[in-house]
Amino acid sequence: MRKMDSAEEEANSTKRLNHHFRIRWSKEMEQLVVDLWEEYIDDYFGARKRRLIYKDMAERITAAGLAVIWTDVRNKLENLTRKYRIEKEKVMSNQGSPSRWRHFEKFTPY
Repeated sequence: MRKMDSAEEEANSTKRLNHHFRIRWSKEMEQLVVDLWEEYIDDYFGARKRRLIYKDMAERITAAGLAVIWTDVRNKLENLTRKYRIEKEKVMSNQGSPSRWRHFEKFTPY
C-alpha cells in the first residue's frame, strides 16, 4: 500500500470538502473504527499528536477495504463520541436504564 504524502492528503481532503463527498460506513468498518479507538485510546489521551493517530487508523481502515483519510476518521470518532454523550444523557435521565446502542460500553470508560 502506497502512503500519501502531505500534499496529496491535503488535496484529497480539500477535494472531498468541495464536493461534499460522504463516506458510507458499513457496520463492519464502524466496528473497526471502534476497535481501533480502543487500541489507540492511551495514545489519544497521551503525548502523541492526535493527527498522527488518525493517520495510523486511516491506513489500517484503508488496508481493510475502505479508502479513508485521517479527517474521515476524526469526523467518525467525533460523531461516535457525540452519540455516546447523547446516550449517556438518556441513561442518566431514565434512572440508569441501559443503553441499546451497540458501542455504548466501548466508550463508557472514556
